[in-house]
Amino acid sequence: MWRNYLSAALRNLSRNRLYAAINIVGLAIGLAAGIFAGLYVREELSYERFIPGHESIYRVSMTRQVPGAPAAAFSTAYHRVSEWLESDFPEIQASSRLWIVRKAVRHGEFEAQQSVGFADRDFFRVFALPAIAGDLATALSTPDGIVLTRQAARKYFGEDMPIGKTLELDRSAVMRVTAVIEDLPSNTHLNFTVIASNARLLQELQPLPEFNVRKFEAHTYFSLDPATSLQSLRERMTGLIDRHQKFPPGIQLQVDVLPIDDIHLKSSAQFPLEPPGDLKTVYAIAAVGILIVLIAGINFVNLMTSRASQRAVEVGVRKAAGASRRDLVLQFIGESLIHVTIAMLVAVAAVELLMPYFNALLDRSLSGDPTATIQFEYWRDPMLALALVAAVLIIGLAAGFYPAMVLSAFRPIDTLKTGIVRSAGSFTVRQLLVVLQFGVLVLLILATAVIHRQTQFALNEGLRIDRNQVLLVSFRDARTRQGFQEALREVAGVEAVTSSHTAPTNRGTIQLTAERAGGSPAALQFTPVDFNFHEFYGLQPLAGRLFSRERGTDAVPANATSAVASGDGAAQLALIVNEATVRTLGFATPDAAVGQILKIKEWSPDLQYSIVGVIPDFPVDSIRVAVQPTVYFVDQNRLSMISVRLNGRAIPETLTQINRLWQRIGEPRPIESQFLDEYYELLYTDVRQQARLFNGFTVIALIIASLGLFGLSVFSAQQRTKEVGIRKAMGAGTQEIMRLLLWQFLRPVLIAIVLALPLGAWLMQRWLSGFAQRASIEAWLLIAAGAVVVLIGALTVAAHVILVARWRPAAALRYE
Repeated sequence: MWRNYLSAALRNLSRNRLYAAINIVGLAIGLAAGIFAGLYVREELSYERFIPGHESIYRVSMTRQVPGAPAAAFSTAYHRVSEWLESDFPEIQASSRLWIVRKAVRHGEFEAQQSVGFADRDFFRVFALPAIAGDLATALSTPDGIVLTRQAARKYFGEDMPIGKTLELDRSAVMRVTAVIEDLPSNTHLNFTVIASNARLLQELQPLPEFNVRKFEAHTYFSLDPATSLQSLRERMTGLIDRHQKFPPGIQLQVDVLPIDDIHLKSSAQFPLEPPGDLKTVYAIAAVGILIVLIAGINFVNLMTSRASQRAVEVGVRKAAGASRRDLVLQFIGESLIHVTIAMLVAVAAVELLMPYFNALLDRSLSGDPTATIQFEYWRDPMLALALVAAVLIIGLAAGFYPAMVLSAFRPIDTLKTGIVRSAGSFTVRQLLVVLQFGVLVLLILATAVIHRQTQFALNEGLRIDRNQVLLVSFRDARTRQGFQEALREVAGVEAVTSSHTAPTNRGTIQLTAERAGGSPAALQFTPVDFNFHEFYGLQPLAGRLFSRERGTDAVPANATSAVASGDGAAQLALIVNEATVRTLGFATPDAAVGQILKIKEWSPDLQYSIVGVIPDFPVDSIRVAVQPTVYFVDQNRLSMISVRLNGRAIPETLTQINRLWQRIGEPRPIESQFLDEYYELLYTDVRQQARLFNGFTVIALIIASLGLFGLSVFSAQQRTKEVGIRKAMGAGTQEIMRLLLWQFLRPVLIAIVLALPLGAWLMQRWLSGFAQRASIEAWLLIAAGAVVVLIGALTVAAHVILVARWRPAAALRYE
């Protein structure tokens, strides 16, 4: 019996190649999209799970509250929290701090700028990473100890086990390789390939004041006894910092802990080691993958039931020969499983071929490290292989059940008498399934359009600064910065130069409390800049003026190391504020703020701090967060980032001249530079990846829905062939027949648009609410999405509709 069913199924496939091709190709494309979505979701949800004992490892975060500002959460903690945790809580098995610092790493003549981790000796007790060579228990116990990943070992030494060999950091500190570990996979927030002992770094921190920002930059981790209640630990950690360290009055610091498994998707703290993911996006991608597989399944159901009349005689013969309905249900479900199995084999082959492009789409293949890519190795992963088999069974049974019930319900006497069954499956059900298909397509097209629009907004009009051809150069030695900056102005190809404390993309690292006359204290971000900083970035004042070299009160005296703190050298210091500061301090308009005197709690009371100008808000860090109230002042002693605007001609030659100038001033490390455009591209990597994923999934959904509508139109038109002949014989014209058929096929598409557009607009508005600054969803965007879907539907069925409408009446009447 089973052999008979199998041969019947294969014979049916062979005789109906177009139908088989549409079904299998549609299913294969849908399953491939589902696999890609599943791999992405699995990757996002599996962060840090490769680390032994990951369920007992936690990161310490810190919340800071200062007067006049909302509480701010940081992924870093005060550098002494680690030792306090170990002394106060014996259930903490080990703890370690981690700093990530850009360094010039050199071996022989080869030198490269890269991020280097600096950690305590117990780092590898917390993170039990697999070692290739050396002893991780003692690898960081000496001040010159340094550990490399396999990739870094090959990069600098060309071998996997360079134990005992040396590297130079910034051409000064000589470090000895004490261990080599396996390369870290892509699903981790630990984004280093070199990690060194932090002994020298701690020596630099000791002389700094206790409230210096560098003492709050330590990413702190600990491993906890699995028997300990996390909630109990959190309660006992309340007031930990107050018990050990006193900070300036009004400043409140609290610590909390977060499982490392949750860092990637459930942390919104500032200054993470790498940009976090978005749990809502992960769920959205998972839903899209499921919906695309659903669309492919709908195609299968629609095409199977619409072709039922062509199998009516077969069903009648089998029933007359004694086959029960159960036998026929099993036969047709078996055929469904054969379809899905073939489609899955095609999908798996397609995924294997397209994996490099999928990783490139997600920027996972840029490093050249195979461990940094998403892998599809089902032959090594039993769970993945089992998931593929389960998908075949579930989809095959689910998609085959309804057609099997419809086909097996035919009455033998009806099918054998005429060989035609016109009511094979509910027409209404098929229409509803088409509505569902194109409703999903409308949602995906609208989502793609909105994400693309928001990405362009983030990279263009949302910035509000002129980022064209701007090169950022990091400078550590303030003594030689001024000379280097002046020499840059003479380089051919350089249009303008300015400098600031940090890049314009970074929030100020100086937070002070300011108060206007008759107002309340407010926490503001203070950023030192050069005189021409705002002109350089195209920021024009909304009120007042910008800084000027001709005005003596516009800058902290160059010969004072801390003039604003001591009050030396000037009776007044000019400040420029943004719109957020105007609102925070309670001024009605920008003009009302100009000329007002601020009292700054942490600075000298002998100086007057006068607002001379107000500039527009522009996003610092990311448009996801609201623009912070920021105050700009000129202080030549605190500038460490140079901005260079190139004229766009002969850029390679200009960069070469800048490099030569860097070497000529005697800097011991390679120049560290980055184009501002590149920074913003990296800042919104996740949004661009979402846009690419939705672009791909939208194209896939479009192809599947079009294949389904095309197949349905072919078989529906065949069923209406005689009707077309009669209508033409009664005088109906070709255009009238075309309108009739187009309306039949496009009616469910129009219903899908009407239902899906409001839902899509609501969903995307919720997605946009995650951005403090965002593009709007305008009416024309909804109309355009609907028009695209109508056009796609019309083009899909147009050729066949025209062919049927142009048939001669005699040929149409003879068809049946």
